[in-house]
Amino acid sequence: MHSFLRVSLLLAVLLMGCGRLLGLDCDDTNCSDYPTRMAAQLDYEADPECRADLDADHDGVACEEDTGDEVHCSSASGCECSGKNRDACFADASCCLWVVGQGCGCR
Repeated sequence: MHSFLRVSLLLAVLLMGCGRLLGLDCDDTNCSDYPTRMAAQLDYEADPECRADLDADHDGVACEEDTGDEVHCSSASGCECSGKNRDACFADASCCLWVVGQGCGCR
């Protein structure tokens, strides 16, 4: 009887872990669910396994497509994004774009 309980408990724990691996306990989200790219990025970074759908090209940047939170930026040559660290680049996500391996640049 005790071995049956142990096996049952082990099986339950394994199945719970498989559900997480398969994304079964993740809420379905879309970029349109977030008010800004920065909000989507923060949620993605908090749980990249569950929010993988926010990063279509798998480069670590969520919701790179137009989210409607666009503002007018100065010209590409004078957008002042170059040299910003990652957090500062995301903070100015309307004009700046963080590219993994390259850093911050103009949109």
